[in-house]
Amino acid sequence: MTTNLVQSVRKAGIYCRTLDLVPRRFKHMYSELVYNAASVAHYQRTDMFTSVAIETTSECNRRCTFCPNYDDNKRSQRPQREMDDELYLKILTDLQDIGYCDVVSLQHYGEPLLDTKLEQRVSLARRMLPNAYLQTKSNGDKLNSARYKSLREAGINEIFVTNYNPDNKLNHNLRDLAEYMLWHPEESEHFSIRPTPRFLFNRAGSAQVTDEQK
Repeated sequence: MTTNLVQSVRKAGIYCRTLDLVPRRFKHMYSELVYNAASVAHYQRTDMFTSVAIETTSECNRRCTFCPNYDDNKRSQRPQREMDDELYLKILTDLQDIGYCDVVSLQHYGEPLLDTKLEQRVSLARRMLPNAYLQTKSNGDKLNSARYKSLREAGINEIFVTNYNPDNKLNHNLRDLAEYMLWHPEESEHFSIRPTPRFLFNRAGSAQVTDEQK
């Protein structure tokens, strides 16, 4: 993966030492040069993207104020359903045709674990894009150890959870998953959980941010 190649270079001692010598106003330019070199090495182009988000369902079980799904009027402006299989296959085919091998995130505003076909979609993406890094980001309400294992078996690389529960307490499912991780520490690199971010964004004015999460 180009992303992994870039990260490997950035962790190398020579890169860090060289970056220290670069004047601050040129550091971003230098980092971009490193990325472009890795991109050319794999894709033979310098303007290649390294992350794709595919929202396989627009439905969500929560109404967080920083998300357009909070507003019933905005939510009703688009169908509340799962993505058509034909469209999903078309996206993967387009990525396969360019030899894509970077990040594919199966989520956006919808809650990905409400997608009844999520495991099948992960499995298909793994077959068609064998070198891609597959991940999903969830509120964790529908995630337990059984669902985690089924997604890992399907081929997902990482499941990232943001805990929106009051005082960042773990719900029953997340407690079950936390216990599973204690007994399977080798899985910890494939799962992460964070508390509600301290600073929330209003999506360029499309959402009205408050401290209330539902």
